[in-house]
Amino acid sequence: MRAVFVTTRRGVVIRIHPGARLPRTFRRFCGLMGQLLQKLQIRATNGAERLLRVVKGPVGRLLPAGATRVGFSSKAEVVRMDDWVRDGVVDGPGGKGAVFVLGAFAHGAISETTVDVRLGVSRYPLSAACAVGRICNALERKWDIV
Repeated sequence: MRAVFVTTRRGVVIRIHPGARLPRTFRRFCGLMGQLLQKLQIRATNGAERLLRVVKGPVGRLLPAGATRVGFSSKAEVVRMDDWVRDGVVDGPGGKGAVFVLGAFAHGAISETTVDVRLGVSRYPLSAACAVGRICNALERKWDIV
């Protein structure tokens, strides 16, 4: 199962459909999030697909059982993602896979109970988008996706 979940500070869990395209401007994004929190879902304009929806949490209940939960921090041991992914850790124990937990907030840290392993992809703080890019690039190289 490939899915993206977002958890707000107040514990609201949002599932994002892989085909969803988020608005490019902050103003439209705020309007969309307001609509989502009121209606609890956002449907595609040309179909019945739910692009965004609020789901019952906590997010730990929604993650695959037995998967390695990997948290990222600039203060953790820095690894080259290519090497770490190549060593097979991403496949998890018994082939259960991995879950990547990234904090997309200015201050604070990911809860210790949320992750099994903590890694750093840089000695310097990165944006969540940059960190996700490094993870995706390493996985693309491992699986030979062109």
